Amino acid sequence: MHLTNRDDTGCGGTEVWAHDNEDRLYVVAATQDGSGYTVTRYDVHGNFTTIPGAHHPGQCGEQFDSDPETGDFNGVWTRSITGDFDFNPDATMPASGSWDDFIASFFAPNGESPTVTDKSYEFDYYVCGYHWRDAAYPYPNIVDSGFIGDC
Repeated sequence: MHLTNRDDTGCGGTEVWAHDNEDRLYVVAATQDGSGYTVTRYDVHGNFTTIPGAHHPGQCGEQFDSDPETGDFNGVWTRSITGDFDFNPDATMPASGSWDDFIASFFAPNGESPTVTDKSYEFDYYVCGYHWRDAAYPYPNIVDSGFIGDC
C-alpha cells in the first residue's frame, strides 16, 4: 500500500479542482489467454479538499465558492498491459504511486514499451450529503452522475 498526495484534475483533465490524499494499491493478474496482465488500482480511504473558484468536475460551468470543502472518495481503475515488456514482480513501488511510474517500474524496467489499455474506472466522491460518480465501464463510455456541491 502506498499513501499518495496529489492534485485532482477535471474539466478537460487540466484544471486542478482538489487536493487528494489516499491509500493506493495495485493488484496484478496474468490474463487467462497469456497475452499480458490485468492491473487494477485501488484508491481507498481517500479524502479531498476543493480549491475555491475551481470548476466542479463533471459540471464545468459551475465553480466552487470561496470556502474549501473537504470530503471523502474511493476508486478503482483497471488497465490491461500487453506487448513488449519484461514484468518484474519484485520491483519497488515508485514514490509517486502514479500509473505511469508503476508501469515503468514493474512492466518496463529496461525501457520497454508495453501497450496500456484502459478497461474501466469508477471514482465516488462524497461531501455534505452530495455524491458524484466519475466512471467509465467499459472504457471509454463515461457514466457521470451526481454533483459535488458546496456545503
